[in-house]
Amino acid sequence: MQSKFIAALLLAAALPAFAAEKKEPSPDDQYKKLTPDSEEQPGVPKGVVTEYEWNDSKNFPNTVRKYSVYV
Repeated sequence: MQSKFIAALLLAAALPAFAAEKKEPSPDDQYKKLTPDSEEQPGVPKGVVTEYEWNDSKNFPNTVRKYSVYV
C-alpha cells in the first residue's frame, strides 16, 4: 500500500517536467509576431472601441454576451 502511494506521489511530481517539455514551433507562429507596422503611426487616425451587450437571446435565455467592436 505504501509503495503504491510513493509511486503515485513520484509520478505526480514528475508530470510537470513532461508538460514543460520544449515543443517545436508551429508554422503559424510566424503570423503571431507583431511587426513594426503594428505600432501606432503618426498621421494615422486612432480607432474607437465600442462595447455592447446582447441579452435577449431566444435560443439561450438568461445568457449574457458581451462583445466589443473596434472601428
